[in-house]
Formats: sequence, structure tokens, C-alpha cells
Amino acid sequence: ASATLTITARVLAAGDYINYASVDGDEHDPDEDNNEDTPDDPVVPVPVTDLAIVKTVDNATPYVGDNVVFTIVATNNGPSDATGVAVTDELPSGYTYVSLDATVGTFDAATNTWTVGSLANGASATLTITAGVLAAGDYINYASVDGDEHDPDEDNNEDTPDDPVVPVPVTDLAIVKTVDNATPYVGDNVVFTIVATNNGPSDATGVAVTDELPSGYTYVSSDATAGTFDATTSTWTVGSLANGASATLTITARVLAAGDYINYASVDGDEHDPDEDNNEDTPDDPVVPVPVTDLAIVKTVDNATPYVGDNVVFTIVATNNGPSDATGVAVTDELPSGYTYVS
Repeated sequence: ASATLTITARVLAAGDYINYASVDGDEHDPDEDNNEDTPDDPVVPVPVTDLAIVKTVDNATPYVGDNVVFTIVATNNGPSDATGVAVTDELPSGYTYVSLDATVGTFDAATNTWTVGSLANGASATLTITAGVLAAGDYINYASVDGDEHDPDEDNNEDTPDDPVVPVPVTDLAIVKTVDNATPYVGDNVVFTIVATNNGPSDATGVAVTDELPSGYTYVSSDATAGTFDATTSTWTVGSLANGASATLTITARVLAAGDYINYASVDGDEHDPDEDNNEDTPDDPVVPVPVTDLAIVKTVDNATPYVGDNVVFTIVATNNGPSDATGVAVTDELPSGYTYVS
């Protein structure tokens, strides 16, 4: 007769796997060679490593052009020690590689592979990658881990930050203003040229330029290569301006005899501007009007048919028809030989 016993056992990551069984009884056994046995095929456990990866980013809403730091932590949840551990982290098109630091192993930026090597049961290794944020591209950054051993749970072998990176657009708007004549005559027209430029790196929206003519000018006309200029509000609504693009506005104004002649223009947009020093400008050569005075003279006599020996009265009226105030005004009136001066 026979009897059977089955034993279920969990295989551990390390230890002795040769399992003997022996039998004995009360009676004499003439053949004890078959009283002990072990399986013909000895148990050779296959190592198992549950590799996991977690990826985070230090700033989920960076400005375009800023750096972000990705932290990748590779962990061996066992139960066996892991060998041949490698992490792949290829930066997508929305970033440019800056630098890295790894607690173990080496990172090859050309292949985007972090060679960790061996990782004991329960151990972790960390890689940090610093990347520059570009104005356009893909910003979802995946990292994956693999090793030589069997991994029973591959769901945790890939990760991306829980908060995806959403870059904040950045536009360095700049303005340059010039004038065609820095020393115009009062009453003449001058032409101001305003060039608004988006130095990027992002495309700009909601671009508007303010140019309020000071009291020394009166508006005549304007012309814009893009958008519209409202002379009432002194606002040039440009709208959108692509990275690297420019738009030009010309304003024709008449120079008055008095007032303020320093003419500023400023630009603004919807996006963050990291350099506001170039958002306002005035011509390098300030306008210094040349005064203009239209001097006139009228001369009359009280009697056009006087008797010889009589006195006549000449009245001379000097007038400044402007537009500027006159200085150093002098009138010359030399009596001809037919008169003698009285008073």
C-alpha cells in the first residue's frame, strides 16, 4: 500500500533548495538505500525583482527658458537582488538637456540611458536631470526601468510626473522709437517711427503699444504695418506677434510753439516679460524745435498831402504773427532827405 503527502512551500530569494525526505518504521527494513529521496530535478529558483520607478519635477509651471529638475528614483522591491538595471529617460522635444547627477551608475546623454547596474533587494538609486524648457514641443517626460531578472509587476516600471509640466509662455517685448528730424521748425511736421519687436522665445498675444503725444505736438496722421492705431486713446493694438517678428507704426505730428517734446512709447502683452527695461523708449536725439516768428510791419502817415513846413506823423506797428515768441526784435526807419526829425 502507499500513502501520499503534498507540501506547498513558497520559494525564498536565498537559502538551501535541496529538499530531502526520509521514511522509517518499527519493523526491520532490509533495504535502507531507498529510505531517503530528493527530487531528481533539483529546485533552481529563478530570481524575481519587482523594479519600480517614480519620477517627479520640481516645477510644473516653469517659465519658458527656465530650467526644471526631474528626479528619477529606481527601486528594487525584491525579493531578489537585481542585476543589469537600466533606466531610460529620453527628454521630449520641449526640453534641452543641461546637466545630471546620479547616486550610482552612469548616464549616457547620447542614448538617454542610466546604467544603474546591480540593485539589492530593497535598495534605491536616484538620478536628477536638469533641462531647459523650450517654447514649443512635447513636455510629457517618461522614464522606464528594466533589469535582467523576471519582474512580476511591470505596471510600475514606467512613470511620468503626476503634475505634467505646463510651461508659462515668455515674450521679451521691446520697442524702439526714432524721429526723422530732431530740430524741426515750429509748425513743421515730424514723423515718429515706432518698431515693436518680440524677442521671444514664445509667440506674443495681446500686444499693445501706447504712444501719447505730449503737449508740444498735435496729431496729424498715422500708418501701421499691423493692427490699428486709435488716436483718441493713443493706443496701437498690434495683436499677435510671433517670436522674432516686428511691427512698425509711424505717427506724423505737427510741432507746436510750446509744450513738452519728449515723446515716450511703451509696449505690453499678455505673456510674462523677463526684461521690462526695453519696453519703453524715446528717440535718442530729443526733439528741440527751432522757434519760428512771422514778424510783420505796417506803416501809415496821418497826412498824405501836407504843406511844406508842416509836420506829419508816421505810425509804425510791428507785429509778431508767431507761432513762437520773438526776441531781439528791432525796427529800422531812416527818414529820407525830404524830412527832418521832430520827435
